[in-house]
Amino acid sequence: MNKKKITFLFIGIFSVLSLFISSIQTNAQENNGKRISGIITIVLVDEMNELVEFQITDSNGNNYKYKVNISTEFGLDESSGDRWVSTQKNSPKESAIKLIEHQKRYAPVTIIYDGEYAKSVVEREEGRLENNLSYLFSFFLITWIIFFLYIFYLGKKQKIIESTKNFVNTK
Repeated sequence: MNKKKITFLFIGIFSVLSLFISSIQTNAQENNGKRISGIITIVLVDEMNELVEFQITDSNGNNYKYKVNISTEFGLDESSGDRWVSTQKNSPKESAIKLIEHQKRYAPVTIIYDGEYAKSVVEREEGRLENNLSYLFSFFLITWIIFFLYIFYLGKKQKIIESTKNFVNTK
């Protein structure tokens, strides 16, 4: 009877943990949006040297063209290490210059897009911090639960051994 309770306890805990981890993965997939990483291969400017559109190539060799609008945001690192953050509305000429510099350096970028328009152009993102922290939290949570279950299990075994010892001593 006691083993059944412990088995049900383990099954219940692992069910809750698997549900928790699957919900984290679902949220991570919903928040990602449409994004692609690659290097800039073509930068098109208009007659006033303002950025109009650009093309990137991903690691598989696929080419993607994106137009920019006034709400397109940029967050690019310069070769000196400084970070340049702006929008197409605030500095259309500077955004073209920065993308051309990235093209010359073969610096990878990540594009968040909606259809044919780029919403955001940033340095290549390795991963989302929220997801990494969620997985780290899940790992520590599982580790602590297993640790305390092990302590609980050892306590039960110790009580059984002591009761057996007392039973033998009374005879």
